[in-house]
Amino acid sequence: MAGVGTIINGDRIVTGTISADKIVANTITSAQIASGTITANNIATGTITAAQIATGAITANKILITSMTDLIVDPGFRDTSFWNNVGTYNGPLGTNAGSAGPGWYNLHGNDINNAMGTTMYCMLWEGYKTDSGRQHLYSVRQYNMKGGAPYQFSAACRNGSNQTIYAYVRCYDMNNSTFPDIALSWPTTDTTKTTRYATFVAPANAVSYEIIIFNEAGSTWSGNCQVTDVQIIEQAGGTAIRDGAITTNKITVGTLNGDRLTAGTVDAVTIKAGTVMSNLVQIANTGFGAGFDLGAVAVAANNPAARINAGTTTIGPGLVLIGGTTTLANWKNGADSTEIRGGAIAANTISANKLTIGNRGISTSGLDFSYNRQDGNLYWSSGYIYWTDDQNVSQATPINAAGLVWQGGTNNYIYWNKGSNNLVGSKDNWGDINAGGGANSILICSWSNGTNFNVNYGMTTVDGDRITTNSITANKIRTTNLSSISADIGEVTAGVIRSSDNSASLNLNTKRLSFTTGNWRVVQGSALGPNTNMVLWFGPANIAVGSETIGNSRFALANDGKIYYGAAELAQAGASRQTVGYNQTIVKVLDPGASVSFDASIYAEAGGQGGTLYCQVIGGITGSSGTVVAQGPGTYAGPNEPGGDSVSGSFTNGTNIRQTFSFYVTRSSTTIGGTTRAAQTYLTM
Repeated sequence: MAGVGTIINGDRIVTGTISADKIVANTITSAQIASGTITANNIATGTITAAQIATGAITANKILITSMTDLIVDPGFRDTSFWNNVGTYNGPLGTNAGSAGPGWYNLHGNDINNAMGTTMYCMLWEGYKTDSGRQHLYSVRQYNMKGGAPYQFSAACRNGSNQTIYAYVRCYDMNNSTFPDIALSWPTTDTTKTTRYATFVAPANAVSYEIIIFNEAGSTWSGNCQVTDVQIIEQAGGTAIRDGAITTNKITVGTLNGDRLTAGTVDAVTIKAGTVMSNLVQIANTGFGAGFDLGAVAVAANNPAARINAGTTTIGPGLVLIGGTTTLANWKNGADSTEIRGGAIAANTISANKLTIGNRGISTSGLDFSYNRQDGNLYWSSGYIYWTDDQNVSQATPINAAGLVWQGGTNNYIYWNKGSNNLVGSKDNWGDINAGGGANSILICSWSNGTNFNVNYGMTTVDGDRITTNSITANKIRTTNLSSISADIGEVTAGVIRSSDNSASLNLNTKRLSFTTGNWRVVQGSALGPNTNMVLWFGPANIAVGSETIGNSRFALANDGKIYYGAAELAQAGASRQTVGYNQTIVKVLDPGASVSFDASIYAEAGGQGGTLYCQVIGGITGSSGTVVAQGPGTYAGPNEPGGDSVSGSFTNGTNIRQTFSFYVTRSSTTIGGTTRAAQTYLTM
């Protein structure tokens, strides 16, 4: 009725029938709104701006910064339209086991063996995948990536299969060209849920991307794997952090500096026992310089004498108590504060090992020193040094034989370092050797170059320069062997000079010089052998001395200048053609690449069964069996008919060294019999 007001109770209003335009502005205050009844999903997006928020009304602990820049819209694989299988099975992400065949599927609330801590993941299972191929799971192409922006790509996987699992981010430009993939991988050892991370900067011209998840392939699939929490988060540089959101496990060890802590806020109760290292606690106003810490205090406490000696304060000898009323002052030798009175040392209380090595009464054996005039070096033989070690135990240290090249300077010293198996040589370093009163080194020999050396320990091989002229008389020499004596003795008349092993001899009477090595002997002289027709002979060592002939030699040089290899004369350079008979040998010495030409013929008398007769030239390196280097065309001879054959050709030294070659002519036939004779070969020198 007009003019009559009606009061309508709330239970008379149908839910949702009063819209905002029916409410008078500013008539609903906070008093009419129950606490907690307006949540974020009751506020239309974008309707609250900064103008609606009172200054200071929102504090930092009311702001929660979450992954607002995460680009993946379905990190838990709930939206089957967002993911597609490509591989053995092609189709959308399965909704349960078997719905995608051998492809990837999600589990809809079933966390197998509580392995993932979530039910939002995809899975590949051997119950349906039994092939060896690669099964991909592609996301829908996304266009929310900013070129040039930094991102973090991450995902979690539990790999219970026999193959490595991969997750890729693949970016595209506006022409649909791809960039290098950003990759994560989980080997077969990641049998528990493991999260991997990779940071990257999106290519400047990237406009879209996709996620690809796949197995390694190459072998028959077995087992299963689960993948979840796929994220691409832009790495923003903002500083707004929710109160309490950063806990100690979010802070990298060693990244929190002391200047970030308020002075006086860390007390002993806050520090975990056993976690503060002594070298991290600095002690101020110690007077020992900057950086003095508890670690240095501990070191100084272990060696207080070093700390005292480093300072200017000294401790008087009368203040160091030895025992009873005896102090160090009682041990002083009168006014000399650096010596101990002999009476203060008990008898038999100083053992050899308390002395420097040079005072321990060492002795030697061997160690013979000698100067070599040929090379100008000083040598010593092996031997032993006998001494007492620091534990008062007698030692016999073997010393190796060696030598010293003159080092220059005024004096060279050969010395021994305690316990070493080698002597050491150096120049002008007596101060170093005698350091500490010779505590660790002993001078064995001093050398002033040449034969001027003095041996303190060991023996000396006397050089002639060290003997006074005419001081040794003949009756002082007794020897059966003067091999060690060298001299310029002028003219000597002798018969035979022979080596001790009889392998070399010089017979001045027969003018014969002989050397034997192994199974061979070489003899040089005048009119050698029973035929007196050689000046050089080389052959077997078992040929009796004086019985050497050209025939029993390996090679020989005759008195007339001819050279023989065995019984065959070697052709001379520039000589005319040489002819030899059947089965006789011609020897040629050829340089690398040098050639020799030849003509050869052979004749067979009548007889035999008939057949083809061939003339063959056999040649090769002297001492070898040789090979056929040429063969004639062959001539047929009937039964009891004579026959012959001939051949011409050349031979070249194909080796890379000068060689001696031997050649001869022989025959080859199929069935012909009879004898051969009058074989001739012609060789051009």
